[in-house]
Amino acid sequence: MNNVYIVEANFEDFESSWWVVVGIFNNKELAHSHLDKWKSFFEKNQNIFDRPKDFQPKSYTDYGVDDLEEWEESEEFYKLISNYDDIRRYSEMSIREFEVNKDYFIENNKCKSEPMTNILKQWDRDHKIKQITE
Repeated sequence: MNNVYIVEANFEDFESSWWVVVGIFNNKELAHSHLDKWKSFFEKNQNIFDRPKDFQPKSYTDYGVDDLEEWEESEEFYKLISNYDDIRRYSEMSIREFEVNKDYFIENNKCKSEPMTNILKQWDRDHKIKQITE
């Protein structure tokens, strides 16, 4: 049985989640090696958003009250976010295994109704019969 292994990076924020394919392999060990490489990249770079030891908060007056800015409100922090937001939004790496030369449309019916699944199966059956008889 021939399989492919799709390595994905998963990201999320307060509105949504998404994934990015970072590699497709026909060798499970290579897929895991690729996963480990990018997982360690994201994990080792999470600290880029930590407050620097030498951070000097700016003083400002807000509604008549003197205050100091927080690290997450600073211009430096927003620059980091604009440049490296994927690192901040990273949630995990994953590998999905697929058999090649296989029709997955009918099997992947998580959101399909029973009538939709039935019409898909009927279409698939009719298509196979047509291929045999032609």
